[in-house]
Amino acid sequence: MKQRTQKSIGFFHPFANDCGGGERVLWYSVLSLQKNEPDLEIVIYTVSDVSKEDILKKVQDRFGITIKKANLKFIRIKYGILISAKLYPRFTLIGQSLGGMILGFVSVILYPVDLFFDSTGHAFTFPIAKLLGIKKVGCYVHYPTISTDMLSRVKNQNNLYNNSGLVAKSKIFSTLKLIYYKLFALCYRFTGKFADLVITNGTWTQNHIIQLWGSHDKRPIRKIYPPCDTIFKKLVPETIENSNNEKKIDENKINSNSSGSGSGSDNDNDNNDRTNTIENNEEKKNEQKRILYFISVGQFRPEKDHQLQIESFEKMLKQYSGDKIPILVCIGSCRNQEDEQRIEFLKKLVLEKQLQESIKFKVNVSYQELLNWLQKGIAGLHTMRDEHFGICVVEYMANYVIPIAHNSAGPKLDIVTPFKNKPTGFLAETSEQYCNSILNVLQMGDPQRKELTHNAYNSIQRFENQEYIKEFNKLISELL
Repeated sequence: MKQRTQKSIGFFHPFANDCGGGERVLWYSVLSLQKNEPDLEIVIYTVSDVSKEDILKKVQDRFGITIKKANLKFIRIKYGILISAKLYPRFTLIGQSLGGMILGFVSVILYPVDLFFDSTGHAFTFPIAKLLGIKKVGCYVHYPTISTDMLSRVKNQNNLYNNSGLVAKSKIFSTLKLIYYKLFALCYRFTGKFADLVITNGTWTQNHIIQLWGSHDKRPIRKIYPPCDTIFKKLVPETIENSNNEKKIDENKINSNSSGSGSGSDNDNDNNDRTNTIENNEEKKNEQKRILYFISVGQFRPEKDHQLQIESFEKMLKQYSGDKIPILVCIGSCRNQEDEQRIEFLKKLVLEKQLQESIKFKVNVSYQELLNWLQKGIAGLHTMRDEHFGICVVEYMANYVIPIAHNSAGPKLDIVTPFKNKPTGFLAETSEQYCNSILNVLQMGDPQRKELTHNAYNSIQRFENQEYIKEFNKLISELL
């Protein structure tokens, strides 16, 4: 093994060039160490072939943080396909885990470090790192690879995104899958014993990891909430910019008409046209004032359950009799062809239900446009069951958007919780409960809405970026 006097940490994060919640945690971890351990060598094990400069520019653009190049090294590892779910249409858990072991082996052989830190959930790399002579192994767990909830769903034959109808309907297949899950859980428990530092992202994950890996004085299971943007960013709404553009167009039309030498009758027609235009614009402005946007922020993945949002909104529209115009805007990124097909399915579902005027889709929007929508929204929907944390729910609250989140895991245990004995949002599970929550928001007066959103905003300051930076460095310093 290569000997170096400089202390080093290696982050196992194959898709470091992505810009999701996991990468946000990765780069804030790097930022924490650069601020507090300036002499520490930081290594990123990645399958990405994008240059260091381009990756760091993307981090700057997406997360608004500046990562220094000094003491930062990228180790390129091949065979990223080995941890792709596409390669394993069956036995995905064990397939990806074995693929991770191979990539972990290659990483450590190429560039050994003092502390091997997994930030993507590849626990099967832990024993490999230790066998190859790595002194310390740590990890940040976003969610357990296997959980007791997954076991119970298979046992109860529930048909969900990770338990197909073919398996759920068959007692034999369900029994076989349950045996497979239990064997995998035993292997997962074994790998967890090799970790010297375990950090979880919230109460739900912490509880499950304690169940699976155990917690003791020498190796307690820690909890650090992921870094979140909790400071409200005041923007000029797009509607102001659009109305200014429309105003300029109308002024140009008037100027061009007045500069011409038409007859009096032409001028009368022009005046009538202008009067009609002004009246139409007033009608549009009045209609705009009546619109209340409900937003949904999240990737178009099956577990996000956008179909539940559509069903809930449809039920609400059938019951709502107020003078406002509620519109649901689903905002998210599209990663691949499967996501594209899912979006097309959702759009067809909206058309079948004749909801195309009430439900819109915004795909792969820029960060600036996302912020614009967050500040237009009155409430935000979140429908993923057992979301390990739920950064989008925090983003709603940071922008004074009332959260209507799934009554499970992170949102239930950590985020949408009472603050100073007052509510911070709504929790729901069924389409009826979501429908009722949306109706409650619509029936609120402005003072009531303001009180709720301000209380929610004040409650989320415990998730702010600087808190993560401080706590992460503290735990890493103890290990180094």
